[in-house]
Amino acid sequence: MKKILIQKNLKSIFKDYGIQMSKDVIDLLNTDIHRQIVRMAIRCEKGNVKRITQETYHIALGSMSEYAKWANS
Repeated sequence: MKKILIQKNLKSIFKDYGIQMSKDVIDLLNTDIHRQIVRMAIRCEKGNVKRITQETYHIALGSMSEYAKWANS
């Protein structure tokens, strides 16, 4: 699987809060983010979204109630 997050940025964010990260946690975060992005793509497909935009991003997040309001208008 391709790494989605940049290790340097991850470490920097956690370091700002005084937290150290092990290598295995960085891999775990990459796996988790990948899983979340796949779920977002599936939601878009189920919501019949052909192009994700600022207006349709809520569908990817799983906020279908916003999509239902828009579809009924």
